[in-house]
Amino acid sequence: EQLGQMNRDFAKALKAGNAEAVANLYDLNASLLPPNEPIVRGREHIKAYWQGAIDAGIFDASVKTISAGSDGDLAYEIGTFELKFKGENDSVIIETGKYTEILHRNSEGKWISLYGMWNANE
Repeated sequence: EQLGQMNRDFAKALKAGNAEAVANLYDLNASLLPPNEPIVRGREHIKAYWQGAIDAGIFDASVKTISAGSDGDLAYEIGTFELKFKGENDSVIIETGKYTEILHRNSEGKWISLYGMWNANE
């Protein structure tokens, strides 16, 4: 599996409103480091975090890998993202930013996230 696939699958699952599929892209003991919020630890809490984002109006997501590399079963990915939220009166709010992902290859050979961190450009 290619590096970058995890985040492409993440965007696809988020766009589909599927927090379960999003959470399954993370290690059981993974951590999210969201901007201006406490650390989110563990797959179940990560699922709840992204379900909250879906419930808050995220309806589209896209990512672009800028740089990625690996050494054995550990890897990193740096990229950019665009998220679209439903705003008031059917408006659309677009947030762009960058992310860093630390991944490991699981027993099935898939790259899954250990640590994810992101922030908006503005």
